[in-house]
Amino acid sequence: MPSTLAVAVLTTAALAGSLATTATSAEAVTAAPTSAATDTVKTSSADIDGDGRRDRVTFAQKREDRRGCHYTLTVKTARGAVVSTPVTARGTCDPLMSWWGPIAMDGTPGAEIVVNLTPESADFALRVYRWQRGALVLQAAPGARGSRDARNTWVAANTPRHHAGYTFSTKRGVRYVVRHDLRPYRKTGKLSGTHTTYRWAPATKTWVRVSSTRSGLVTERVAQLKYSGILGAARY
Repeated sequence: MPSTLAVAVLTTAALAGSLATTATSAEAVTAAPTSAATDTVKTSSADIDGDGRRDRVTFAQKREDRRGCHYTLTVKTARGAVVSTPVTARGTCDPLMSWWGPIAMDGTPGAEIVVNLTPESADFALRVYRWQRGALVLQAAPGARGSRDARNTWVAANTPRHHAGYTFSTKRGVRYVVRHDLRPYRKTGKLSGTHTTYRWAPATKTWVRVSSTRSGLVTERVAQLKYSGILGAARY
């Protein structure tokens, strides 16, 4: 069974240490083997296709060029089907930084797979992949109308200039996510921004906006603990 953990957004160095530490648990992303040849491959075991059985997920580094680092994300289901999709991250190749792994986000059977496309940036641009009809497709971010919408990038940040993230919950069988977006407010030493709530629409497989509220003034400590990263979702 997955454990419900917050996926904290840290500095790139701290993030590597955080994922390496959580990988010691049987439920977390497995740590990379010690061989230099296999350090470029990250693996996990989680139900991706929604049949209740664990599938094998592989995130393998292929090559690096001017465009960035090229990976192949592969799912081998418990039934033996194999599906892959290419992923390109900007900047220096670092699979540990780019790999966030399977996280149960939308509340439907099967976990989503989260990949960080900008591991060296202060604001992380995340891509979320979900299983749909035997393929891995992009999961649109809250507010986007579909996987082809330009707004399908999820943004997470934990820096003095920007705190952003998503908090998931389920109420009366409906899955919700609150998108947090906070920035420094004038010279108060505190942050202010918005909390926008979306609900999952199974028919369209999108997050539909419900409401938005102002955050008021909050300290950076509160923003780090409550509003930065991916929170309230079960992580494998």
